[in-house]
Amino acid sequence: MTPARFGNALCAVGSNRRGDSAGGMITNPRAPYDLVATSQGLGARVRGTRPGPERDLVDWFLTEFPIPAPAGQRVTVFREPRLESGSPDVVAVSWREVTAAGWPVQRAQLRRGDLRLLHLLGSFGPLEESDFKELGEVDPWRSLERLDQLQLINLKGTAWRAAPVCRTFAVTRIVAFEAKLADWTRAIGQASINRWFASESYVLISDAPRTSTLMVKARSAGVGVWVAGARRPLLAAPRDPVRQPISYASWLFNEWAWRSAGLGAADGP
Repeated sequence: MTPARFGNALCAVGSNRRGDSAGGMITNPRAPYDLVATSQGLGARVRGTRPGPERDLVDWFLTEFPIPAPAGQRVTVFREPRLESGSPDVVAVSWREVTAAGWPVQRAQLRRGDLRLLHLLGSFGPLEESDFKELGEVDPWRSLERLDQLQLINLKGTAWRAAPVCRTFAVTRIVAFEAKLADWTRAIGQASINRWFASESYVLISDAPRTSTLMVKARSAGVGVWVAGARRPLLAAPRDPVRQPISYASWLFNEWAWRSAGLGAADGP
């Protein structure tokens, strides 16, 4: 069974005026953004920051945050969100608020398992009962029921299909950053892991390196290098050619960003 292209359908979207976020609007000379640094009842798990030079580096970076929101979009920044693969120092999510504006508040009750199943359907669907078992989903029925009630999936005949992603997924770009003052080999490894959900992944450093070693290793790993305070990356990360969502974690950030804007609340993933 081969993956289907997730998100073939394209929708026209318009702009929407920015409002205050539950996470707090941060204004700086370069790019305003919404900051999520605590769980805030979003269902997101956020690791508490620890004092030290790397936290200072991230503070500095966020003070001069360089990624502006595209027209008609907003940017939500997550600080050390917990994922199965670890807690990236910063994850910046660009998303279309107009896409999410009509989502029902009941959507905030979705669980991680529901989002895994939704991504599975979008990537490999349509799927029948035997297909779920083949893909390791032994008991998907409660998740299917929740997703169906929210019109995120639909049943045609005996096969389940994901609804068009242009209506169900608001995120357009996810950029991850791993901050390091030393041990750049480890930082590159962490940044490379973040590519499982991020459109682009970067190592965040305080100063330009004196040798080319970091740049060569980063390029080989498919990640970029960004110096805090700079408007542009020192080494641009290759952008994943696959349109978001590229994993179920992309759906997590989609849900968390929506909830942080006060458009949905509660006890989800």
